[in-house]
This record gives sequence, C-alpha cells and structure tokens, in this order.
Amino acid sequence: MSRAYRELSEGLPPGAVTANPAPPAGGRALKQWLDNLPRQNIVRTGEFLRDAGFSAMSTPMSGADRFNQLETLRTVAIETILWLERQFLNSPLPLTDERLSAAALAQQLHMALADGYRMACAEICHPDGKVPLLRGGNVAVAIGRGLWHYTQALQLTWKIYRDPPEGVWLGLHRLYRFAAECKLHQKTVDDPLVPGGYRPQLEYTQTALLALVNPLAFAPAEQDRIRQLVSECDGHCVIVGPSGVEHRAPLPQDEARPVELDEDAGYIDFAQFYQTLSDAASAAQDGVSVLTPPSGRVEAPVALLRRMLRALGQAAARGAPRLPGGFALETTVGLSAVHYFAAGRMDFDSYIQNLSRLGSQGIRLGADWLHAGDSPLHRLLPAQVLDHGLGGYRLLWPAGQQPRARIGELVGLNGSAPGLEPDWMLGVIRWLRYGADGGLMAGVELLSRRCLAVAVRPGGDHRGQPLRALALQPLDDGIAPGYVLAGRLDAPKSGFDVLYGYEPFRLGPPTGMRTVKASVAHAALAMDYTLLTEES
Repeated sequence: MSRAYRELSEGLPPGAVTANPAPPAGGRALKQWLDNLPRQNIVRTGEFLRDAGFSAMSTPMSGADRFNQLETLRTVAIETILWLERQFLNSPLPLTDERLSAAALAQQLHMALADGYRMACAEICHPDGKVPLLRGGNVAVAIGRGLWHYTQALQLTWKIYRDPPEGVWLGLHRLYRFAAECKLHQKTVDDPLVPGGYRPQLEYTQTALLALVNPLAFAPAEQDRIRQLVSECDGHCVIVGPSGVEHRAPLPQDEARPVELDEDAGYIDFAQFYQTLSDAASAAQDGVSVLTPPSGRVEAPVALLRRMLRALGQAAARGAPRLPGGFALETTVGLSAVHYFAAGRMDFDSYIQNLSRLGSQGIRLGADWLHAGDSPLHRLLPAQVLDHGLGGYRLLWPAGQQPRARIGELVGLNGSAPGLEPDWMLGVIRWLRYGADGGLMAGVELLSRRCLAVAVRPGGDHRGQPLRALALQPLDDGIAPGYVLAGRLDAPKSGFDVLYGYEPFRLGPPTGMRTVKASVAHAALAMDYTLLTEES
C-alpha cells in the first residue's frame, strides 16, 4: 500500500448523528428522498443536504454506491449553494448574522461533497491502492469533483474574508498526491455543472497560486479579476521541491493540520507566471496592462498587477522570523484620524489656525488647547498583536471594538505606555479576515515607525490651500522620507511646502516650513490617498 493511498482517507471527518435522517444509498429510495426535500425553503434544503453529507461519512457502503449517491445529491446541492451565494455575495462587510449563516451553510455543503468524494475515491480502489479495472473513470471523476469542491470552499472563504474551513488544504494535498501517483492528475474531468470541466493539476496549482497572491488583500471585484488572470495565464506553474530559485514558494497548509508533503512536491514554481505579469506591468499604457494568453486578450489595471507581483515576491521570500505578540497597541484608522491624534488631538482647522498664528516657532507641547479630549469623529481602538516582524504586525480587534477598515486603508499604531507622549507609527492594511467570534484580524505593513502631522501646499510658492498630510520617517537608512496626502494627485514639478507644527520628539529647534520636491510612489494604498517620496 502506497503512502499516498494510505493517507487519502486519513483526516476525514468521522461523521455524525444529525437531526435530519441519512439519505438512502441510491436507487428509487434516494430519488424519493430528494423529492421530499422542502425545496420551497432553500435554507432547510441546504441543512438536509449538509446533514446527509455528515451522516453518510459514518454509513457503511461500497465506494461505487457512495460515488453514485454523491453524483445524485450534487445537482441539488449546487443549486442550493448558488441560491445561498446570492444572499451574501457583494454584501457590505462585516456580514449580518443571517448572511453569515448562508455563507457558512454554502461552505459546509462544499466541504461535505469534497470529503465525500475523497472517501469514495479511497473506497473504490483496491486495498493496496490500485485502481480497479474499468473503475478508472469513476476514480478520476471523484478526484476532480473533490478538488473542485475544496477549491470552491476556499474561494468562498476569501470572498467573505473569513478563516478557511478546517482540513481544506489537507484534503487538497492528499487528493492531488494520490491523483499524481495514479497518473490521473492531467486527465480532464467533464462536469455538466462546470463548463469546460477541470483538470486536477490545474485546479491544484491555480488554487495554490491564488492563495500565494493572498486574496484577503484584495477587494471582491479585484479577486474576480485575479481568478481570471490566474486561470487564463497560469499554464506553466509546476509542483517542485525546495531550491534557491527566486520565484518558488512553499505550498499553503492548514495552520492547525499541516501535511507532510513529499520532498520533491512541497513547493510551487511560478516563475513564468511572475514574468508574464511583470512584462505586462512594464508595458502598461494609461494605467492598463494587456495580457495575451492563448485564450485571448485580458486587460487589468497595472496597479493590480503590481500588487500581485508584490504578494508573490513576499510569498517567495517568506521565512523572515516573526516574533510572538501578546501585547496591545492603540490604533486609529484613516488619514484624518491619524493626523488628529498625531497633532496632539487637534482637528485640522485648529492646526492650521495655530500654525498661522505661531509661524516657524511651531506648536508648544504645553499649549492649553492641546489634548483637549477625544473627537466624536475619531476613535482610539485597542488591538492585540498576534505576531510581528520587521515589516509589520498581525493585529486582532476584538468583537465590538472593530474599526471600519478596508484593504489599503491607513492605520496609526501607538505602543507608548499610558501617560507617556504617544509615538505614532503608520501602516497600511494589506489583508482582512473576520473571525467566527466576531473579531477582525488584519495584516498591517509598516510605512513608517514614526509619523508626524503636517500640512502641505502644492506649488512650493508659499501660497494656496494647505492640505492635511503625514510626514513619514524612512524605515531604513538610505531611503528618502515620504508624505501621505488625502486625494489622488500628481507631484507638482515646482515642489510643495511642508508645514510642520506639532513635533513632540524633536530635540532641536522646530522645523517650521520646508520646500521639497517629490515623486509619486507606487504603493497599494486606498484610492483616495497619495504617497509621495522626497527627491534629493
């Protein structure tokens, strides 16, 4: 018995006694069972089908009977899933309880079908793992269906920014490993419900590639475009062993249940896909990149390609040490809020008025109008640090204390002890994930370990309307300072004035005003922000 076959059925859910009766194995009795489903109540129908999947896992039957039962149940299950998806897709986040329940049920149906097909695949084969004569077609279909449903469960998770279902990567890895051993991984599986069918190898590599791009770092509409790019342009990603090759990354795993992969099959090589995106981004015109895969022309915003390339580069380089968290940070979200707190709890109008009055002397730390209290528009929210590295933090906001966050949004971070002057860092939210307990997890990339509230005047002529901005100290030596402004604008050729006011950590005289030149930096910020990098 091969290792791939032995592990094929390991890690499957044990089955359970459910409130709804188990379906018959097949034949006229199963058809009658389906006819008796409460089809006018789609949610109840979904619950019956989900429970049928759970209970069937502990029901003894032959592999052929289990396969035929799944094929019969699957059509109704997918109709139910499609109806459930219409209840929550494109809905505002976080989802309401009702929509979240619909999403959870759809995900459970996908997982029940995927686990069922994996079990059927193991049961159809001989005890030594050999595929029986004249049963190769059913085994190939079971592998293809199982991989497809695991993939759909993952993609659904990404669309609603939630934790992936337990065991989904375990199932994907074990099904694909067995398919490769049986030489069925490149066999196209027809599916009347999926135009064009699917091929196990492509289903597996494309799902792994999507995970490396990190869909949680993209808006739902962007996820759809990324799936199109991956499916159209990924023809040469291969499963390989470890090496020092640049565009090669470990295959994704379940956090709680990692799988020991074969030494020569634990990584994905995406070099050609990376080069395709890079070439398209370099040749972009008017902010739009054009890709020409064999299936036809695909257009995508160049900013999206740059973010995908950045995510793939990070996946390949991942391995930098992460330090455990366990401590809290004060946070505030949005440029306006960060400026308010970095300016000593002063709104922007007051900030400008006092700058005009005090000029180059700056704003005194003891001014009686500083620290006047919280603004009703801006909140400080405590966040727990789960882990952190040189590049940023993984944060958790508990239920009831979540910010109105979005991918690409700015977030201020203060780690100073209570009673001390806040020292604000600035980061950008790269991905979001909602937990089952109502908490919100986010990956925050640091832009600066210290930011200052400033005002800027484009033009460099000491005239014009000041704009709210943040001055960013560089993260490393040799990197120019930066500025974040509200709005989308080009850097003026004549430069711009930077007006400094509240500088609580400056040891020398106040900065007052500087006239600098800068260029727009390519950074994945929200669409209503501009990041400028100072030119020497």
